[in-house]
Amino acid sequence: MCVVIVHVCMFVMGKRPGGAAFFSLAFAFWLGACADSKPADTPFERRAFELELSELEIHASGVDRFAHCPSSGSLGQAWIPAHVSEAPHDSAVTERAIELTLKPFRSCYNKGTLHRSNGDGRAAIAVRVGPGGKIASVENYATCGLPIDVVDCMVTEASHLTLEAPSDGSTRTVVIPSVFAPRNGYTASGGGASASDAYAAETYVIMEQARPGLHECEKRAHVGTTSAQAQGVFTLQLDPQGRIVQQNVEPWSGPEELKVCASAVLSKLGFSSPPEGGARIHVRIAFNPRRASP
Repeated sequence: MCVVIVHVCMFVMGKRPGGAAFFSLAFAFWLGACADSKPADTPFERRAFELELSELEIHASGVDRFAHCPSSGSLGQAWIPAHVSEAPHDSAVTERAIELTLKPFRSCYNKGTLHRSNGDGRAAIAVRVGPGGKIASVENYATCGLPIDVVDCMVTEASHLTLEAPSDGSTRTVVIPSVFAPRNGYTASGGGASASDAYAAETYVIMEQARPGLHECEKRAHVGTTSAQAQGVFTLQLDPQGRIVQQNVEPWSGPEELKVCASAVLSKLGFSSPPEGGARIHVRIAFNPRRASP
């Protein structure tokens, strides 16, 4: 059984601290749709780039994750959404937060994987520090590969922090990117990332933008106090300029209004030009999936 360590590195405005490994992640984009018809035959369809993303779990708790981690993409490619990584920060406070969470995060991982395979995984924990140094909120981003109870534990541990308060009385964001890797680390690829790897990595980051809207959809689909459960495969077809030209959702299981709402949210995402003249993106989205037994 492989012994897993946690490597927590600081992410500051796209820079990495001396010697710390920086792992690019990528966050998926998808486009849902209300129509179930086949994509129209277009000139670029024969050479469309096919991209299948890992399942995205949307939980009522707000702690979401991708089931598996994507390719790292190009060296130095962003894996945390810009609105999080580029928020006002203080490097000294970030270093303190990393120091305080290193052991608790490792403990979360060890407990959560005690009866599971302990592969790699990543998560960026964003802590909002308010007046008095109290934690106003904790959110997770770029989360993949980790069991959901491990992420829940990390968020809970971060909420117990007490950090230096902003001197001007404002709210400060502290981002703690955490990478769980085998003892011998990651095996570097010899040829570097391909254009398709880089595009996939970018897509995962874009998909993060849909989370708030998907949560609103899930809340509307509640029946009383019961969280809505649903899942489906969303397919988005892009033209050579990255414009959405076709949406499809099939299969789907769950409230129809949730399907329509999720499709509308995904349709607002924007993408760059695909590497091969067009693209079809496939992603399964699961709302409040049942947790697997250890």
